[in-house]
Amino acid sequence: MMNVFPDAVLVMWMEPLSPRTTRVERRMYLRAGIADDGRDHIVATHRLVHDQDVRICTQVQRSHDAGLDANGRLATVEERGVHFVHEHLRAALAE
Repeated sequence: MMNVFPDAVLVMWMEPLSPRTTRVERRMYLRAGIADDGRDHIVATHRLVHDQDVRICTQVQRSHDAGLDANGRLATVEERGVHFVHEHLRAALAE
C-alpha cells in the first residue's frame, strides 16, 4: 500500500504469518528540506494513526474469532472507500 501526502509518502506491505497474525512493514519518505519539528510532527501523527489502526484491527479480530462478522464482508459504512476501489478494480480486471 502507498499513502501519498503533501510532505511525505508512506509505503506499507503486509506479510500474513498466521490466521491471526500479520507483520506490517512501513517506510516513510519525507520531502527534502522539512525542518526537524515538521518531521517530528509528521512522524508522530502517522504513529498515532498506526496505533489507532492496530487497536481497531485487534477489536475486529476479536469479533471474527467470536463469529460476529457477516460473512467476511466489508463494513458498509466505515469502508465505503475500500468497496469503491474494489468495485472499480473488479470492473477493470473483467475488461
